[in-house]
Amino acid sequence: MTAVEQVDTLRAAVIALHQSGSATAILSAAARSAHWHPAVVERVRAQLPAFADQLGALGFDLTQLLGPTAQKAKPPPQHAPRHGFGAGPPRVPLDPALRAPQHAAPRRGFGAGPAAPATDPALHQGTPKPQHTTRNARPRHDVEIRTIPTLSAAAVLGQPSHKPPLEFEGTLDGLRGVPIDDLAGIRDDAGIGDKELERLTAAGIATVYDLMMRVPLRYIDRSEITPMSALRPGMKNVATVGKVLSTKADWGKKYARIEIGAGGYRVTSMQFQQPWLAQRFRRDDLVLMWGDVTEWEGFIQMGGALIAPMRDATAPFVPVYPQSDKHQVSTWTLHRAALDALRRLPALDDPLPEQIRTTRQLPGRLEALRAVHVPDNAADATSGRDRLAYDELLRMQLAMGVQRNAARQRPAVVHAPTGTLTRPWLDSLPWPLTGAQTRVLKEIAADLRAPSPMKRLLQGDVGSGKTATAIGAMLMAVEGGHQAALMAPIGVLVQQHYEEIAETCEQLGLRAVLVPGKNKPKARREALAGLASGEIHIAVGTTGLLSEDVQFKSLGLAVIDEQHRFGVNQRAALLAKGPGGAIADELGATATPIPRTAAMTQFGDVDISILDELPPGRTPIKTRWEPVVPLDDPAHEHWVFVRSQIAEGRQAFVVCPLVAEPETKAGQESEAQSAAAMETATALSDGALSGLRIAVVTGRQKPADRAEIMHAFSIGELDVLVATTVIEVGVSVPNATTITILDAGNFGLAQLHQLRGRVGRGKHPGFCVLTGEVSDIGQARMDAMCETTDGFKLANVDLELRGPGALAGTAQAGHRAGLLVADLLADAELMHAARADAQQMLAADPHLLRRPTLRAEVERALGEDAHYLRRS
Repeated sequence: MTAVEQVDTLRAAVIALHQSGSATAILSAAARSAHWHPAVVERVRAQLPAFADQLGALGFDLTQLLGPTAQKAKPPPQHAPRHGFGAGPPRVPLDPALRAPQHAAPRRGFGAGPAAPATDPALHQGTPKPQHTTRNARPRHDVEIRTIPTLSAAAVLGQPSHKPPLEFEGTLDGLRGVPIDDLAGIRDDAGIGDKELERLTAAGIATVYDLMMRVPLRYIDRSEITPMSALRPGMKNVATVGKVLSTKADWGKKYARIEIGAGGYRVTSMQFQQPWLAQRFRRDDLVLMWGDVTEWEGFIQMGGALIAPMRDATAPFVPVYPQSDKHQVSTWTLHRAALDALRRLPALDDPLPEQIRTTRQLPGRLEALRAVHVPDNAADATSGRDRLAYDELLRMQLAMGVQRNAARQRPAVVHAPTGTLTRPWLDSLPWPLTGAQTRVLKEIAADLRAPSPMKRLLQGDVGSGKTATAIGAMLMAVEGGHQAALMAPIGVLVQQHYEEIAETCEQLGLRAVLVPGKNKPKARREALAGLASGEIHIAVGTTGLLSEDVQFKSLGLAVIDEQHRFGVNQRAALLAKGPGGAIADELGATATPIPRTAAMTQFGDVDISILDELPPGRTPIKTRWEPVVPLDDPAHEHWVFVRSQIAEGRQAFVVCPLVAEPETKAGQESEAQSAAAMETATALSDGALSGLRIAVVTGRQKPADRAEIMHAFSIGELDVLVATTVIEVGVSVPNATTITILDAGNFGLAQLHQLRGRVGRGKHPGFCVLTGEVSDIGQARMDAMCETTDGFKLANVDLELRGPGALAGTAQAGHRAGLLVADLLADAELMHAARADAQQMLAADPHLLRRPTLRAEVERALGEDAHYLRRS
């Protein structure tokens, strides 16, 4: 123990004595003093031996407090009269009930607890086993610690750090520039040096800002500490206190074994994959152990428990931080560092207006940091955490608002929908539009007439009529003298869209083109010439539309189907093809909002239109999961069911396993995926579905060959279609009623939901079977798929499992969207509050010029897009 740590521990002991009412005048004066002169330290040392029993009951060891000289110190007689200033009070006899048994039994076998006293038969199970004594283990006579006195959070934070205040400008972002090794308690503590700093940095904690934003996962209420004698197997989330009796590390088998004891009782904790934990403790360290109580051969265990030194746990609530086994960063290391940082933070600027803090009942920023890391109670911890989460959400809302305001300032295409095309198109439809489709088309028409670019997302479940709605929007753009483009991720879907759009255009006297690839130079030249001259009104294609040689005379609207399949930059490239530098209006469409999309809808970066009605005639789809469905067993109940459906004139899809391969471009797939589909078809033909008409479609086939097979399946010439994810979107065969998805755990929820939507599109019910062993996350996906066919519910599950992606940038995936504290699902109310506050602030101050500190924080949140804020 270092000299600094020794003084801090002494001061904590003196404060505890003072609060218990047992201190002398000199000790009480020392407890109230923030700074101790060396002479004060010596006078305190001289006083403490008279309080050995009280200190033991309070959880302090006199030997550790005074160092090696403690054994030589001779306390005054127990009943000595007081003689002048500073004389100690009579020693209070210790309650016999708290004394240890005179002959504590030695350990019995691996991981053994103590032998139970005769008065407690509940802990004595079976015949005693042969006794063994291991290194660092011997009979103990420790006092059972039933209650551990605590200090207030203010008292804990008020203890001196023996280091000067942190040097920074006083803002939260200023802490990003304070390296972690500036903190006392990291570099200077015994046993913690450069290696520990390397581990913290490797774990993502390089600065004090990183540390302050590392919010505890939970807290242990020290008022609910359970005496070790009361521990029973089956108890959950229990905290107990004792002294370290022995430690053992096995680096080969990668585990640590730590045994603590109190009052003659012992508890052992096995820490697998963390052998380094054995080096974090020394014999006689007073520690808190928290976890679930189990037994092993009749002895009390707390496997994988959290173990924290009590000298770092003096506040009422002990924070439990997210540890890093990989980088060997423990919760108490983080807590000690956080304590030192907060003790050396004299002040912190708070850019949030006082009116908002009052209205939202949020604490100040420094108060919030203190409450999160050193709370007095659960309410303080929650309030502090909410303030930090609100700050993150407000910054993101402001970032989105600034970007949106900037986008609205850019030149937009002026539309003038007249109804000259949409009215005859509506009259020609064989079915009326749903109420949802009518409502959404009115929303789109209002956006097209507005002077700013439209950015709208069309959400609708499988079969809700998104394509028809998109056609209506494109016709509105053409009515005003502009062109429209529809971009889809894969060729099969593009072909299907083109056929439907071309039929509509032909009826209305318009021209549509499927933009061919460069392998058809003549057809491509003709298509590009027609787009450049304006003779072609609507273009349909994949990412080929993004090529520089694809130019429009006046692109007014870009429809991006399955928009989550395209990157941010890809979508921006298509919108930039508007006339004269103007930005084309954007209408995205998706059947299932996946993480980035769902997050953007909550943050208000786009306007949302929802098709929440299904056209008449849609039938429900029943979904179930089976771990094993063998391809070679015709007698398996699933394949018997598939055969019965085919016997009734229906058809079936089988989706082959997703093969892990390097990422390919949209519309493409790997050779391994294609080969897997071929192998699956062969196995089914020779086994479970022998005798049926089976064919295969993959993304590696020539488009003409794939189209021919799809046509044969659609007209009923095939019974079973084995496919890769090339059928994920757009494929519509109303007669198909069953789909079997092999190795379903390898697919995301969005893909599974889209694939399931290939059946149940006609008058017959649809059936979906998901197969294959799954991980824990995979099991969560299977459960969600079986519980609901609602794509919006699945979107929330997907958001929770996968994370929302980077909201203000170009990343499409990545957990938590750069949010270190806030949670998009759990903090919905905070998010809505932050959105309302951001809108109010930006309405009066679009560039945050009145709030430079907050503006700087938002600029950091925007990253490379911060140039929008810098416009004057």
